[in-house]
Amino acid sequence: MLIDSVGAGGQGTILEMGVGTGIVIINILKKNTSLEGFGTDIDIHSLYEAEKSATGLVLNLVQCDCASAFREQCFDYTVFNPPYLRGNWYEDATIFDTRNNRSITNLMLYDAVRVTKQNHNIYFVISSETDSSSLLEFCRKVGFLREIDRRRIFFEELISYSLTPKSHYESAPQR
Repeated sequence: MLIDSVGAGGQGTILEMGVGTGIVIINILKKNTSLEGFGTDIDIHSLYEAEKSATGLVLNLVQCDCASAFREQCFDYTVFNPPYLRGNWYEDATIFDTRNNRSITNLMLYDAVRVTKQNHNIYFVISSETDSSSLLEFCRKVGFLREIDRRRIFFEELISYSLTPKSHYESAPQR
């Protein structure tokens, strides 16, 4: 779903936060051979798997939280598929959205807005299980939000969005 959202023909740089095994960014890079890819993850083993899978592609991998290792406005595109189920992050960081009473989805979005160039796109997926009211309100404040796709899967509905920041959010919550 996220791969289809990005489409083909992109040029420049693209970041996937929470790259995991690399399936999303690798397929985006295969469709967009002019893109230079970057991926971040907090799990070093995921980064090793992504590196093995990215044979022949330009994919730079960094171990960090969200996009904390990068300066502002350095990517043309940013993508992420956040952990979104209700539960505590310490139980399983790959699927649960809450860490220290803060939404990981929101943190990823704030970082995406920070590192994505103005008037370029951020693509992300959220679940109907996510408390998305503050997330969508933030999106509308900083840019143009467009729903791309909506699919029902088991007990939830997944929704993919494109956000084009027109400005950068100066007072994003502290980590």
